[in-house]
Amino acid sequence: RACTHQGTLVTVNSANQLYCISHGSLFNLTTGAVIEGPASRALTQYKVTETGGAIYLTL
Repeated sequence: RACTHQGTLVTVNSANQLYCISHGSLFNLTTGAVIEGPASRALTQYKVTETGGAIYLTL
């Protein structure tokens, strides 16, 4: 996942939030909603399913 502010990769922090290491934006891990900026747009969500050991991503 990449931050919607400037495309930097995000990591999961100790509070189970997605954290942008460049400018400190925080996102909800489940919904992708912005918790704290400078990012102003939520992360895109994708539907992921597993069937018979195969993982499918719906775009």
